[in-house]
Amino acid sequence: MKKLFTILFATIFFANFAHAQCSVDTNLKAAGFKPDTIPHATELSAYSQVIQFKFPTDTTIFSQKVTFDSLTIKAIDSLPKSITWQCGKASCTYMGGENGCLTLSGTPPNGSAGKYKMIITVTAHFPMPAPFPYRHQDFTNNWSFYVDGATAVMEPAFTNHINASPNPFDQQVTLDINSLNTEKSRLQIFDIQGKEVYNMNIPLAQGNNKYIIDTKTWNSGLYIIKTNGAFAGKIVKM
Repeated sequence: MKKLFTILFATIFFANFAHAQCSVDTNLKAAGFKPDTIPHATELSAYSQVIQFKFPTDTTIFSQKVTFDSLTIKAIDSLPKSITWQCGKASCTYMGGENGCLTLSGTPPNGSAGKYKMIITVTAHFPMPAPFPYRHQDFTNNWSFYVDGATAVMEPAFTNHINASPNPFDQQVTLDINSLNTEKSRLQIFDIQGKEVYNMNIPLAQGNNKYIIDTKTWNSGLYIIKTNGAFAGKIVKM
């Protein structure tokens, strides 16, 4: 019996310890999630970010003020597969008005750069009898979650060195090409499926050359740059 009690105690202790990975910020007074903007992750780099939150005590449904019995974080969807989440509580259930925290962690693999729509679903539980024909209601919070490319500096291709900015980019991207020679070069850009989205023969002067590329019509995701048919680097559209 003593041995069984020891095993049960150790199991409960380590189960709770495994979820005690973030410290709750009790100074958060207003209901909501913080930070407002989630810091970017980077390919091939370990990532860990704590999200603090405070649940409200009540809400209004059908023009009636209703007090929450409890709230449970049900799911966090649309994150990169390599990023996992964990509540400070093993149950992920909190009382109305309670402060809590959760941790996002993982290492994004090569090729996962891009913009993700992170959706937190919270199930609110209402006390009975409820003044409407259900006891549970789901609410969602949305963020943009970004994974940046492993580096914004392009790898050398032959005698040229390419730097892209900004990276990730949106409406346009600027390529700074430092050439050791005066020459003509073929600049190609492909999406992750291998579809060519840009192809231009460009004259290069010895030294620095700047090219601005309009990317308004490009989809979000990872793009591969080639010069004269050789890999020259990666860029990411938000």
